[in-house]
Amino acid sequence: MKVEIKEVEDMPVYRLFYSLAVDVEVATRDYGPDFRWLREQSLRASESAPSNMSEGFYSQYSTEYPEPHSQSVTINDDLPGPSAISH
Repeated sequence: MKVEIKEVEDMPVYRLFYSLAVDVEVATRDYGPDFRWLREQSLRASESAPSNMSEGFYSQYSTEYPEPHSQSVTINDDLPGPSAISH
């Protein structure tokens, strides 16, 4: 089954990470003032995956860049492979 992905929110892995971030937020609500630092760190860590996915997805498909990133990448076939390197 092929799913059309138009937005990052359509990706199942994004939805999973987002759901986990919400679960962490709910689970850490009752942390006392002595553990406020732990709650803040937990929230930052749990929000990083969905945030990074959104940033990467929209920068890849953004019209902000005049040409695709892939045009700046070149492959040099003249370089020896790992088996050609002597130790």
